[in-house]
Amino acid sequence: MAVQPDQAATAGGQQHQELPAPAGGAPRFRPGDQPPPVPNGNPSIHDLVIGDLAFVLAPDREKAAAAALVLARKQLGLERYQTLLQAGNHRSWRKDATDELADFCAYVKQGIEEGAAGEELEFVLCRVAAMEGGDPS
Repeated sequence: MAVQPDQAATAGGQQHQELPAPAGGAPRFRPGDQPPPVPNGNPSIHDLVIGDLAFVLAPDREKAAAAALVLARKQLGLERYQTLLQAGNHRSWRKDATDELADFCAYVKQGIEEGAAGEELEFVLCRVAAMEGGDPS
């Protein structure tokens, strides 16, 4: 059974009331959103990912490009949440990852609908696999 649009906002999440955006442009929270991340003493997940790139079997230029992308995403997160992405931040990594995966699927479908060739889609999927340290073949 498909989730209806009005159910999607509350499916699987705690209820949080909408808050006014604080100075600095932090996101507003809607019903069904997770609580904002809570800063703690754990290291930056983005920095850990960049450290893991040393073990990825890829050309240095691709690793450098991946590191630059991760740094840009780290900066975006800092601007949006005013804290680093850290383990133990009182958010469900599973829900965040599932939400991001759903967005990824939508973006790939957009590429397909816009006529992206198989090679273009394979490039994106290989790029994701390389960032995860997996074998794209």
